[in-house]
Amino acid sequence: MAKLDRAALRYAKAAFDFLGDAKKAKAVTEELRAFGKTLSESAELQSALTNEAFSTENRIQVVRDLCQKMGMSPDVLRILAVLAENRRILVTESVADRMEQLCWEAADIAALEVESATEIRAEDKKKIEEKFSKILGKKVEARYQLTPNLMGGLRVTAAGRTYDGTLSGWLETMEEKLMGGYL
Repeated sequence: MAKLDRAALRYAKAAFDFLGDAKKAKAVTEELRAFGKTLSESAELQSALTNEAFSTENRIQVVRDLCQKMGMSPDVLRILAVLAENRRILVTESVADRMEQLCWEAADIAALEVESATEIRAEDKKKIEEKFSKILGKKVEARYQLTPNLMGGLRVTAAGRTYDGTLSGWLETMEEKLMGGYL
C-alpha cells in the first residue's frame, strides 16, 4: 500500500504542477474522483485497462471514450492517459485524494479526518472545525467518517497527528500511565 501511495503522490504532484493553478487542480480532482469511482465499480473496465492482452493504445482509447462520455476536460484526459500508459490507472482515486491535499496545502488549509461511531450534528461539526482551526493556526477542511467499532468520542487526524478522544483511546492512555507507574 505504501508503494501505491508514493506512486499516487508522485503522479498527483506532477499533475498539480502541470495544471499550475490550485483552482484548476480542484476541478480536475473532482473529475478524477468521478472517473476513479466509475473504475472501481466496474470489473470489466478494470480488466480492459489493466489486462496485458490490450495494447497501451487500446487502453488509452478506452480512457478517451469514457472521458468523452463523462464530459471530462482535456486536462483530465491527459492525466488519465499518462496513468493508463504507465499502468497506474488503478491509483486514480488515490491521485485525486493526494491532489486534493496539495490544493489544501496551496491554500494554507489543514485537512481533518474525523471518525465517530455515530453521525455528528452540524453544530458539533462546526465546533470541531473551529477548535482544530485554533489548534493548527489555519483554516481546516474536514471529512467525516462513520466508524461503528469506535467506543464513544472522536478520533481526529490532522497534520500527521492523531487526536484520540474515544473511550478506547482514553482507556489505553490510562493503562499506559498505570503501567508506567509500576515498572
